[in-house]
Parts: sequence; C-alpha cells; structure tokens
Amino acid sequence: MEEGNFAPRLSRVATSFLFTTVLCLFILNRFLAAPILVGSFFTCLVLVPLIYWTLGGGWVRFCRYVTEAIDSALHCGQSQNRGDRKWRKRHFFAGFLILQFLLVGVNFGASIATEMIDENELASLVTGICCFISLSLVAFGTHGVGGKLRHACYRFYQPFEGGLPYCILQGAAWILFSASFLMIGAHSVCSFLCLIGRCSGCVLSTLSSRVQTPAPSADLIGPDTMLVPATSAAVLAEILLVTSIFVYRQTRRTNPVDKGQITRARTAPPRLGATERADSELFSNGKWLHGIVIMFFTFILFKPEMVILATAYAALTIAAPHHAWVAVWWLVMSFLYSYTYMGKPGVTGRRAWKDFQRFSHWVFDNVFVPYFSMSVIRDTPEPFDVNEKYVFGYHPHGIIPIACQWTSLTTAWDEKFPNLRPAVLVSTIVHTCPLMRDVAQWNGGFEVSREGFLSALEKRKAVLLVPGGQEEMIGSRSDSTRVPIVTKHRGFVRLALQQGANLVPVYSFGETQTFDNVAAPHSWQRWCVKQFRANLICFPYGVLPMLPRPTRLTIAVGKPIPVPKIENPTDEQIAVYHHRYFNALNNLFMKYRKTAGRGDDVLIFNPPMQPTERIPKSPSAPVEARRRKSSEDCKESSAGRHRQRRIKNKAPKLPETFFVAIVTALLFFCALVMKRSGL
Repeated sequence: MEEGNFAPRLSRVATSFLFTTVLCLFILNRFLAAPILVGSFFTCLVLVPLIYWTLGGGWVRFCRYVTEAIDSALHCGQSQNRGDRKWRKRHFFAGFLILQFLLVGVNFGASIATEMIDENELASLVTGICCFISLSLVAFGTHGVGGKLRHACYRFYQPFEGGLPYCILQGAAWILFSASFLMIGAHSVCSFLCLIGRCSGCVLSTLSSRVQTPAPSADLIGPDTMLVPATSAAVLAEILLVTSIFVYRQTRRTNPVDKGQITRARTAPPRLGATERADSELFSNGKWLHGIVIMFFTFILFKPEMVILATAYAALTIAAPHHAWVAVWWLVMSFLYSYTYMGKPGVTGRRAWKDFQRFSHWVFDNVFVPYFSMSVIRDTPEPFDVNEKYVFGYHPHGIIPIACQWTSLTTAWDEKFPNLRPAVLVSTIVHTCPLMRDVAQWNGGFEVSREGFLSALEKRKAVLLVPGGQEEMIGSRSDSTRVPIVTKHRGFVRLALQQGANLVPVYSFGETQTFDNVAAPHSWQRWCVKQFRANLICFPYGVLPMLPRPTRLTIAVGKPIPVPKIENPTDEQIAVYHHRYFNALNNLFMKYRKTAGRGDDVLIFNPPMQPTERIPKSPSAPVEARRRKSSEDCKESSAGRHRQRRIKNKAPKLPETFFVAIVTALLFFCALVMKRSGL
C-alpha cells in the first residue's frame, strides 16, 4: 500500500467534490446567507486538499502502527506460523475501519459538547477546524485506503464503475460529505466573525449609535446550530461509504486476461500504477500550468458544445437584462460564420492559416512536448525523400488520438523529417462542428474522405490518418496492456495503390494511457459509431475530465513500404499490401516497445491478420479483359439498382450550415432558460 503519494488521489477527487458541493450550495441556499455560503465553499475547496495532502500520510501510518500493534499482541504467533497474508490484511482492514468510525464518533461528541457551551466562540471555532480536518481524513482515507485494502483492483477515481449499488451509495455518501464540509466551513466562518466582533467590541460600541445593525433573518441558521447536523451527516456518509466498499464489484474486462496476470494481481502487493505515477508527475514536476492550457485545448477540440453554451451564458450575464440584443448579436454572428462552410474547406484546405500554424507550433513545442515528454523515433538512418508520396498510418486511436493532432507541428518532427509535414485527416464531423473545425482547418487539416485524401495527397505529398478509427476507442483502457488494433479498414491501402504513395506505419507508445472513457455498454457505443460516424458516448477523463495524464509519449515512425501505382488494384493486391502494412506495424511495435517503457504491452489485431504475403500473378490479357468487363457490367447494374433504391427511400440531406444553425440556436436557448430560471 502506498502511503506517501496522495497527489493522484487529490487530483481525481477534485472534480467530484466540485460537482457535489455545487449541488449542496443549491440545497443550503435557503438556510444560509450567500456570502457565508460562498466563503465556506472556497474554504472547503482550499483546505480539504491541503489537509489531506499534508496529514493524510501521517494518518495512514498511524492507523497501520496501531492496528499492527494490536494484531501482533493478540495473534502474533498464530499469524507467523500460518503465514497467511490475506488474514493479516483482513484484520488490518477491520482495524482501519474501526479507527475511522472512532474518529467520526469523536467529532460527533465534540460537536454536541460545543453546543452545550454558551457564547464561547473560540471553542466553537477550534472544534469546527478540528472536525473539518478529521472528517477530510476520514472521507478520503476510507474511500482510497479502505477500498484498496478490500479490493486489489480498486481505483480511487473510477466513475460509473463498480456496479449500480456501489455508484448509488458512493453518490449519496459524497453528497452528504460535501454538505457536511460546507456546513462546518460556514460554522467556522461565522464563529471567526463573531470572535472578531467580540474582540473589537469597543469599536463596535462606538459606532453602534451611528450605525443600525439589521436584525437577522429568522430563516437563517446560526453558527451554533450547524455543527451537530454537519457531523451527523458525516456519520451517515461514512456508513454509506463503507457499505459501498463491501458491495463493490470489479468491472468485467472485455479483453481476455492471462491467468498469470490474474495470479499476479491477487498475490502482488498494491503498487502505484503507471497512470497514478503520471498523475503524480503533474504536481511534482510543475506541469499543472501546462495542464491548464492542454485542458482548454481539449475542450475546444472535443467538447465545443460546452464552450458555446458557456459563451452564450456569459454573454447573457454581461448584457443582462438586455437579452434581446444578445439574441440579435447571436443571429448575426451565426449568419456570418456560415460563410466559412462555403467551398468545402475540409476538402480543398482553403482555410489553412500560416500564422496560426506558427502559433500552434510554438504552443506545441513549449506546452505539449514538455507535458508529455514526447520524443520522435525514425526507423530509417536517412530522412525521407520529399519527392515521394507518403501515407502515414497513426496507431492506436485510444480514447482521443491527441498526439496525432500536433506531432507534425513540433520541432522534434521537423528535425527527423525536414521539409515533410503531412496533412492530418480527421473525421468529417470534426469539419462540421464549430471551434474544432476552425482549429483543424487553420492548422491545415483535411477531412478523412476520398476527396479530402486525394486533395491533401496532391497538395502536401503526405497525409496522416488513423486507420483504426473510433472503433478502437471502445476497447481502449489505460490499465490494460492489451492494445486493440482494428484491421478491417482497407480504403487507405486502395488509395495508396492508386496514387503510388508509400505506406508508413506510425505507433504512439503511451497513447492509450492519456485518457479513459466513462463506463458505457459497448453495444451502445458501436451503435453510435455506426449511425453517426462518431462515438457520442465519449466523456474522456485523465487526471481530470478533459485533462490527459502526463504520460511519456514516444512516436515511432517505421520504414516506408514501397507501393506501386495501380489504377485499378484487385482485392488480392490490396490484401497483400494491407498485410504488409500491419506486419510492419507489429515489427515496429516489437522493436521499440522496451525502449519506450511499454515492454508488457501486446497488440490485439481485430480481426486477426491472415497469412497472405504472396502477390497473385496477373492472368493473361484476354482472360483479364473478359473478367474485368463482366465484373464491371455486374457492378454497374447492381450500382444502378442500389442508386435508384437510395434515391427513392433516402430523405434529402440537410446542409451543414442549417444543421449547425439549429444546434447553436438550441444551445443559446438552453443558456437563456438557465439564465431566466436563476441558475
């Protein structure tokens, strides 16, 4: 069990604490004054992580010392003879929970004793601070240390995992803990203000004849009546938290796991995982400033609807109560923005902005590269020939292929591949949504369609795409050493053969450790990918939501695979070069995985690669001509029937501008409703 490193646990609990405390703010708004409530909120926000960070290690060591001392005094001989590690662990877990409940009970008794003392603000303030410190240790200690002692695969931050009863009990417990922290914070603030007022009684008595003090509202709760409800809520929250640990069920993995891995997971002592080590580097190396910039970048690229909603709400707040003018301004800006969709910029690349690319180059070099400790490995001794055409295939997709967006805009790439900057091909939906399409197109990106592929290859001589697509997102997990690689897509190989472009495999070591996605049924996610060409059930989180873990990224670029130019390649020829490409990817992965620090990772090809390396011989010219003519006739007749059927049954396609206008109008309406309702 790790005792000293509490930074990963703090970073992961911060968001949950924010959400639950905001909910408690709405609940307690009826009973507490707004300044006191806001002050207590910020007090909790600062003191809870600070206390747990500074005193958490000492509290865990104290619990270990006391429980092991009692355990050795009563059962020392028996435990040494049996050597049962599981027996000692179970008793340590029971002793740890007893100490946690004892600390909660002491807080509850101290709060009752404080209420019996009349007009003693100093005692009330000291009791409130002590309760605040001890309850913060109890809450996070029970959840983190107790869960890890009970379950070897338990993680401190695992949203929507562990089963439905666990999620319900955890939600209720953290809501009660947040309400308890808020009430204790408000109690401490009120006691501190009363103590200051009593000490400065002379000044207040002098001003009492001139200033009339308003009478307190009968609806407000005084500081002397908040401590007992707060500690009572903490006792109930601790009971729910302990119950949730007992009903926790480990989420079943969709990827098979070796029996040896299961044995090691059960017998080996809990260690700080790779993702938790990456979280700790965010604090130890001072990377949190870089993390703020990266979180902002990730929000713009992958959650533009939240940015648009926040912009509309801020505009309505600033211009209140003149909301009509904001609506007019919103319509005018939407009308002007619609002109950026003209001319198919995702295909032509007409919106490429050199100044913005230079700015992005500077940001990526000074923020992203240090944050991820990124390095680029070229598998060839000499740089690539800039007169050739190249199709770079980026693997794996992960939850978000974040390095795919900016690797070619760094100095590390320019040093390995001078005068060769591939155009990044991304999903069509990226070139539809505002904000994300602007960043992608200003940086010279194209859409991953046939037209965009051919246009980018003609203008830039090199393209970079993710062949696995969003289907690889579904099976990606940061705590798994099995990396899914989808191999069913062959369109990029066909286009490479038609254009005579060399295939280049690229593997990003550490990509799957940057993000995780919230737990959701894989069938739902596959349905979204099939229907909308995008996984709409995507709520990535790393250190925090939309903030990736600062894992080490090593981009390995393989040797170019020579591809001849064939205008009409056969399926057999496509299969051969498809097999060569993924075989080269696997060799590249095996060659550099230990260098990149990912020696335990294994590529899982889905579907598995078939052994088809021999290029089929071309048949004689007359036979080939007759076969091609008959196949073309069949294709034309079947294509004509399918085309007529689609034209008859398919609804007219909505233009992109109309779709975007509807979505932005709905977001503005949601912001207006929130503002009118007083949220």
